[in-house]
Amino acid sequence: RIFEHRRLSQEVTSLRAQFANHYSIDALVGSSEAMMQLRELIQKVANTQTTVLVTGESGTGKGLVARVIHALGTRRAGVFVPVLPLDPIDANQPGPLSRMRATQQ
Repeated sequence: RIFEHRRLSQEVTSLRAQFANHYSIDALVGSSEAMMQLRELIQKVANTQTTVLVTGESGTGKGLVARVIHALGTRRAGVFVPVLPLDPIDANQPGPLSRMRATQQ
């Protein structure tokens, strides 16, 4: 039983390292000004305890951005929980999701 616990612990450590490497800031490709600003914003929000809602058009990498934020964040050892609206229009409606939005000013 002790050996099984040790093996599982090592496996978890290995998987976390793989996850962190796969979802690093380097996973975001591009060198445009917008991408540089995105990387900077990710670095800022990753070091906070706030909830982040990532919005954008389909296929723009929202899921990757969310996972990078999680991998860089202080809660990276915890579970990553993506929240997807049932209908993309739901994300623009008043309610809990709209209160979670953070805007850069």
